[in-house]
Amino acid sequence: MKWPEKLEHYDGYRMQFDFDNYIVSVVQFTGSYGYKAGLWEVAFMDRETQDFCEPPLDFLTEYRNADVGIYGHLNDPEVDRIVQAMGQLDSKENSNANND
Repeated sequence: MKWPEKLEHYDGYRMQFDFDNYIVSVVQFTGSYGYKAGLWEVAFMDRETQDFCEPPLDFLTEYRNADVGIYGHLNDPEVDRIVQAMGQLDSKENSNANND
């Protein structure tokens, strides 16, 4: 999946990936988890409530969980992996909804 344009966010950057049921925010700024090492922080939010949440991705246990739905110290390939998995989850959820 192509990364969206980086938007200025505090003294760094933010990108937002929009899915049917989730919003994935990817940030890198002073204070974000991994900033000092040039790494990304990823936050998952429920699209409807805007609350932080844990999406059903089993492999997230491989990463540092800073808080509910927030993972830090991620490099570009790890962010790609997460975004691609979210896209597949989106497709799967849409397929299941169409079969109901």
